[in-house]
Amino acid sequence: MSRNVIAAAASALLVVLLGASLGASPAGAQTSGVKTKRSALTDTAKATVAQEVLGAVRPMFAATAKMTPDVSRFFWDTPDFAFLTPDGNIYNYADCIKLYGEFVSQLSGQRYVIRTEKVIVLGPDQALYFWQGADDLVLKDGTVQKQDPYCGTYLYRKVNGEWRIAYGEESGPPPTAAKPETAPPKK
Repeated sequence: MSRNVIAAAASALLVVLLGASLGASPAGAQTSGVKTKRSALTDTAKATVAQEVLGAVRPMFAATAKMTPDVSRFFWDTPDFAFLTPDGNIYNYADCIKLYGEFVSQLSGQRYVIRTEKVIVLGPDQALYFWQGADDLVLKDGTVQKQDPYCGTYLYRKVNGEWRIAYGEESGPPPTAAKPETAPPKK
């Protein structure tokens, strides 16, 4: 079996398990003693959810490009939150926020290059967003690093009317020196 097939199967299983752990359930299923009913969303409703999720994604990438050290408003502060980093570590909400602040403090610039992205609507209050592209980094000493290919997968939940990441995963190879013409401009 190829690595792509294994990775796709693992991702599909992850979506099912995350959906179950975060409260998604089939129509009429019992969840914590509360009967839920989920009906199929219309194409218009799915398109609306997808646009809302993209409306949450864009400011997150913009904040990253501006080197904003506090990204907590993009994540859901819940005990179920998890973020898997390219080095294989899993972080809870508080540790993820701390890690990102430490990471940004080492950079003078960062740019995600998004080549492909997709939103899969799972329900009126949850969707899976994934992207593939590259991550360009400029360290404070001027060293330029690139991770290409690089990708991210985020499970979004609508919490109090706002779309927040309940689970995230980013992966790519270790950074390598980038050619100057591919480096993002210094800020």
